[in-house]
Amino acid sequence: MSRKRPYRSYTDEFKRDAIRLIEQEGLPVAQVARDLGVNANSLHNWLKKHREERGDDVSESEQEELQRLRR
Repeated sequence: MSRKRPYRSYTDEFKRDAIRLIEQEGLPVAQVARDLGVNANSLHNWLKKHREERGDDVSESEQEELQRLRR
């Protein structure tokens, strides 16, 4: 059987620092995740939540327009 990793909880400060490395330093998510020992999917989720809270996320109508323009 495979061993499960114990559930890890990260502080808000740790998450902010990880997001800063991506947004301000321009590092790829995969590299930051690897360097910090964090699952890349978790890091993507933190980044998405951060952008939503900041209002940077694309609205649904904008998303639909982008889809239409790509066709």
